[in-house]
Amino acid sequence: MNDTENKTEKWKVKPLIHLLDNNLVQKSTLIQSACITLCNMTSKPGLHKHFVHEPEISTIRNCLANPIEKSKDNELTRFMIKLICNLTKNPDVLPNLLSKGFLEILFELLTHEREKELFGSVVTAIANFSVEKQAQEKIIEKKIFPKILEPLTQIHEVDQKLIIIALTSLLYNRNELQKEFIAHGGISKLLYLLQQKDKIFYQLSCKCFSLLSESEENLQIMIDQECLNTILISCLRTKDIDLETLKEITKIFINLILWRKV
Repeated sequence: MNDTENKTEKWKVKPLIHLLDNNLVQKSTLIQSACITLCNMTSKPGLHKHFVHEPEISTIRNCLANPIEKSKDNELTRFMIKLICNLTKNPDVLPNLLSKGFLEILFELLTHEREKELFGSVVTAIANFSVEKQAQEKIIEKKIFPKILEPLTQIHEVDQKLIIIALTSLLYNRNELQKEFIAHGGISKLLYLLQQKDKIFYQLSCKCFSLLSESEENLQIMIDQECLNTILISCLRTKDIDLETLKEITKIFINLILWRKV
C-alpha cells in the first residue's frame, strides 16, 4: 500500500467504526457492511493503530460483546471475530486490547455450538493473545483448554484445522500452557487428529509433539502414552508424507537423544 492509499484509508476508519455504535436492528445491514469493510482494513497492519484508541476501541468492544440479533451467528458476529483475529496478529496492539477486556469477551464467545468456522476463529484470536504473559495467566486461570479440547472430536473439520493451527501458537508460547494442555487430555486429542489421515493434521500434530518434546517431563509423558509408536505408524507409513512433517518427527527424535531417552 502506498502512502496516499494509506492516508485515504486512515480517514475512513473512524467514521466506519462509529457506524458500529448503533444497536438498532433496522440498521443491521448498514452496520454489517461497515464491519466487513473494517475487517478488510485490519488485514493491513499499518492501519491497526487507528483501531485501538478511544473512543474507537470501546465502540469495537461493545459491538463484539453485544452484537445485534444475539441469538444468531449473524454476519456481524462473524466479521467482528475476524476483525479481532486480524488485530491480534499484531503484537504492538495486544496491550491495548488486553486492557479493554477483549480476551475475556472471547472467552465468553468460546462455544463449539456456533456455526462452522466461528469456534475455530475465536480459538485463533485467543491463541494470538497468548504471546502476552498476562493472557497466558488468564488462559490458565479461566481453564480455557478444556473448552477448546473437549469438543475437538465433535466439531467440523474446518474448525479442527483452525484449532490445531492455534494450538501450535499456544504450545510455543509457554511451558505452563504446555502443562495445562497435557493435564486436560491434549495428547489424546493430538493422537486422534493423527488418525484422520490428513496432511495438515499430520504436520501440525507432529509440530505440537515436537514442541512438547523440548521438555524432558513432557517427553516422558509422550513415551509413557506410547505416542511415538502412533506417530511412526500414522505418519511414516504414509506414502505422500511431506518434508515439514518429517522435520518435526526428526526434532522429536533429536530431543529423545538429547534427553537420553533412547
